[in-house]
Amino acid sequence: MEFTWEALHESGFVGFVRLSESKAAEVPQGPGVYVVYRSSTVRPVFLPENKAGLRDHTVPVEGLTGKWVEGAQVVYIGKAIRLRRRIGEYRRFGAGTADNHVGGCCVFQLADHADVLIAWRVTAAGESPEDTEKELIGQFKAQYRSRPFANHLG
Repeated sequence: MEFTWEALHESGFVGFVRLSESKAAEVPQGPGVYVVYRSSTVRPVFLPENKAGLRDHTVPVEGLTGKWVEGAQVVYIGKAIRLRRRIGEYRRFGAGTADNHVGGCCVFQLADHADVLIAWRVTAAGESPEDTEKELIGQFKAQYRSRPFANHLG
């Protein structure tokens, strides 16, 4: 699978809303996987501080630079037993009001993190979100020879 908007959409991902607007989106309650998608393929500017969460989750800029995946637009792949709840936790974590979603925290050190999109896909009956997440990360690694940027850290 390619990790373009078109390929993600064709494989069943929906939403593609700004993370900050995900509260108003109709995120399903059930299990699934989600991706954080950055529209630009240009290397981002990294912020020196991470304002997400209630504790300091800052990663040195050198560490972020070394984990950046050139050309990739998917910057994080996550799983959820309850998509609506998990995406809400991630949104609140990014807003600095909760510390219940440390995975993918490096997204919030991207200078353009306010513009990232989140998309989700409900897993089919009998399909495990954990297995689906592992499969997607494996496909990403096959294409980019690396895990997604924010799946490395945090």
